[in-house]
Amino acid sequence: MFVGLSQKYPPRFDTLPSLLQYDEGCSNRTLATVTARSDNGVITISANDDATRSKVDIVQTQSSNSKPFITKVQINQKACMDRETEATWYLHLLAEDASNLKNAKTSTEVIKATATDPDNGEGGVVTYSLESSSLYGNAFHIDTKTGSITVNEALDYSKLSFYQYLIVGTDGGGLNGTATLIIKIKDIQNKPPYFTGQPFNAYILENSTINSIVPFTYPIRADDGDTGVPHAIEYKFTPGKCNEFFEIKSNGTHGIVTVKKSLDRDRGVIHDARGVCSMTLMAIEKLNSNETNPGPSNSTTPVVISIVDVDDNLPEFSQSLYNATVFENLVGAPLTIKGDRINVTDVDQDVNSHLHLELRYHNGSIVQGIKPVQTRCKLVAREEKAQQLNTQCIVHLAIIDRNDNYPQFINSSFVVHVAENYTNEQLVLSEKATDKDSGDFGEITYSLQDSRDIFIVNNLTGVLTKRQNVILDYEKIDEYVLILLAKDGGGNLQSAEVVVTLVDINDNPPVFLQSFYNDVIKETDKNFKITVSAFDRDQKNTINSRVEFDLLDSPFNMQNNFTITSTWQNGEYLGKISLKESLDYGKLNQTTIELLIKAKDFGSPSLSSTTNVTLSFHSLLEATTTPTCNATKSPPGHEIAETEKFTFRYEPISHVMVAITHPKCYVYIMSDTESVDVHTSYGLHKLETKIITMVDSTSATYVTMSHDELTSLSKSSARTCNRVGWTTHKLNRD
Repeated sequence: MFVGLSQKYPPRFDTLPSLLQYDEGCSNRTLATVTARSDNGVITISANDDATRSKVDIVQTQSSNSKPFITKVQINQKACMDRETEATWYLHLLAEDASNLKNAKTSTEVIKATATDPDNGEGGVVTYSLESSSLYGNAFHIDTKTGSITVNEALDYSKLSFYQYLIVGTDGGGLNGTATLIIKIKDIQNKPPYFTGQPFNAYILENSTINSIVPFTYPIRADDGDTGVPHAIEYKFTPGKCNEFFEIKSNGTHGIVTVKKSLDRDRGVIHDARGVCSMTLMAIEKLNSNETNPGPSNSTTPVVISIVDVDDNLPEFSQSLYNATVFENLVGAPLTIKGDRINVTDVDQDVNSHLHLELRYHNGSIVQGIKPVQTRCKLVAREEKAQQLNTQCIVHLAIIDRNDNYPQFINSSFVVHVAENYTNEQLVLSEKATDKDSGDFGEITYSLQDSRDIFIVNNLTGVLTKRQNVILDYEKIDEYVLILLAKDGGGNLQSAEVVVTLVDINDNPPVFLQSFYNDVIKETDKNFKITVSAFDRDQKNTINSRVEFDLLDSPFNMQNNFTITSTWQNGEYLGKISLKESLDYGKLNQTTIELLIKAKDFGSPSLSSTTNVTLSFHSLLEATTTPTCNATKSPPGHEIAETEKFTFRYEPISHVMVAITHPKCYVYIMSDTESVDVHTSYGLHKLETKIITMVDSTSATYVTMSHDELTSLSKSSARTCNRVGWTTHKLNRD
């Protein structure tokens, strides 16, 4: 069987490179030249989707009207290339020839298929059918007997621009032949333009000059909905209230809106529209004169232009002179105006019309805190946003003073330094407060809170002094915090903190922690050492409290056989005494050595104290049975043995004395009197004797202390007694 058909194949593009590369940017450059060929008729080349139409323009440069049909076009860039937003453009082109159909009426014959069969009879009778994609539906129909192919449904170029069928001819014996049919749809004018990049909103300053371009967020652009037969687009605004101020022209691809008439946000049509001009934009296709019965060729969309207010108007008072009276500084209290009230306006919009009013003298100073007077003032209306834009009127104003100000010190807190130990009256602070009120309201008196009968203040001058015959002692209290009060005639109070810091004077000599020191030197001891310790009650970490030890002239010049080194350790100053060289005890002709030790500070003048160190020569046996301090012999069975010796350590911060005898520590908490007396040699010796007596007493009951309890009482003592196997006892109870 042979099926006869006018075979029509779609146009074909010449080979194109698969990838073209260009620098990003905005340009009207030619991106490519494209050629299409066909045997069916004149070819048109167009963009095949909206994305392609928005990016490029297709300009025909060559077309032939006879076989072979060839059309050549240039692809010109229309949109801006931006790698960050779209790194690659995919362009979809459509080539179609004159054989295309569109808007064809139903039953219109497209083509007639003819099939021949050399068989005779029933075997030579041919019937026809169409095979196609289900996408096509029933767009075309074939007469099974005649092979006539007709339009069966309305065709739409924008949905399908061509159809491809397989025509099947079948004879009576079941044999068949086929032919391929391609039907192209030709576009016609039946769709209006469509806008891209909406919404079209813009902001422009009201002082923009005529012919200024209105900067829309998205450029105004419309494209023909009929992509196969596209037309150029023109733009215009439909009649409306704001149309007199703007006009729009096409630059070939976009609509450019410019200012046609001066804008005023504060008056007229734009003011009535609250600064928002809503207009209707129409896009119109430029149809060819030979187009008959064209379909819809225009469309509309809203355009909104907001006119931004510029601060171009000064405030205005309703009159230039007013007479008024008022109590000063009353919040919300109106002036009592004779005649019409004061009225000031600014026709600008929003923040540009916000005003700040202030009453000033003619010299420019603000009216506040004055005596009751009759005065002529300027009422100044000043724009908050642009302070230089202001206007004023004259107010003849009678202002009545009120007690509306508090006394003010120049500082809320003062720190002063005062030397200790003065018996005469001492100046502490001379600072006066001020009050802006007038008359009695501005008169100030002074007083003190918590003066402790140590400090006084002159109630009229505010001069703060230390009382006469009151002695300040840095070692007892090194700082006082006072509250100085200033009170005006209306009862308003203001306070200032006065911190009185005492300046330490070197008035305390170093104090040895023991009134005397005893030790023994064994006959064979060549490396004998003994340590004395002292502290100074003057200000810590200063030259007044820094202690150094010296060996003084001693009997038989024994100081020449020893050296002493001063060190700081665990919060106290130590004097480490050691032999220079071995002593020849046989030549000494004595059993004890007396050394005189001096502890001195570095204050001016330097103060010092002394103590004795007695060293006894004994055999090894004697050395183990001689106590450092004479302890009262204990009755049999008591825990303090006759051979025990004591070492005393005084903690000046917590006023704790610790008696140490291996493996026990006895803690004694001193009374206030003992805390003072311990700084004398007599008081120290008396306290040591008392502690030894308490330890040795048969009626004494000791309370065992934990390490944590001792630490909370005295960290230094806790370090001394915290040894393996040792116990700590408290001699006196709270």
